[in-house]
Amino acid sequence: MKSVKLLAAAIAGTVGCAAGAASAQPPWGPPPWAQPQPTYSWTGPYVGLNFGWDSPETKAGVGAAKVNQTTGLATGSGGTATVPPSFGTTSPMDFSNSTAVGGLDLGYNRQMGRYVLGVEGDLEDQGAQSYGQSSGYTLPATALTTGSGVAINRYTVPALTATIRGRAGMVFGRTLVYATGGLAIADVRQEADYIYAPFPTRAAAAANPASAFGPFQNFASQRQVLVGWTLGAGAEWRINRAISIGAEYRHLDFGSSNFVGGAFTGPNGVSEVTRLSYGDDQVLAKLNFHF
Repeated sequence: MKSVKLLAAAIAGTVGCAAGAASAQPPWGPPPWAQPQPTYSWTGPYVGLNFGWDSPETKAGVGAAKVNQTTGLATGSGGTATVPPSFGTTSPMDFSNSTAVGGLDLGYNRQMGRYVLGVEGDLEDQGAQSYGQSSGYTLPATALTTGSGVAINRYTVPALTATIRGRAGMVFGRTLVYATGGLAIADVRQEADYIYAPFPTRAAAAANPASAFGPFQNFASQRQVLVGWTLGAGAEWRINRAISIGAEYRHLDFGSSNFVGGAFTGPNGVSEVTRLSYGDDQVLAKLNFHF
């Protein structure tokens, strides 16, 4: 009888301890932020889309210009006048644009612990949206004119940019923060519109047709495939094993090159040689698919 009482007491004690332990547990599990976060390897190839803001910039240095001034017309006071070409300098210019840009990218990453090395190539369509700036200067009087005005309207028409870059970064949870740099290529067209407007003397205006004094206009266009460098930084966040989103800034610099405008210009035309430099800044949102 005594053993039965002891067994009953032991069972009751065990049940009581279990109940007490159960009541000590909270009625919910650990908070969500305490749950272990999944990790994903960045090693492997990927392809993606990008879209964002583009700000190309063109700078024109001081150039050398030649103006074939109006010549061979009647002066109005007997005889005709031979006027030689005018040589001078053009003013520097600095003009830029802001527009949307979008394109494709592909690359490969290799993760080593928290560090990631990779290579990426991309191509962006800039939409061939032109932007420009104007400048002008005056010429002194001749036997036919009281002076002349010369205007130069410059335009840049960017078409495409492409880069081939290295990437080096560090992983923080699901986030990859990286620096990037490498080769940059641009397909761009530089244009110039030249206007020459002689101001005839009263005598010359009376002795010649009105059309003899213009104004006159000629045009120059030069397509260039430029090679330069790019440098930037960005971050990507891994949504899951297959998809990441990110943002990236980069500066592209293509140095300067000669622009020869109106080299075969005839009478009443303007020609020039100047140095044009071209650069670009891009801020891109990225959506990548990993394999």
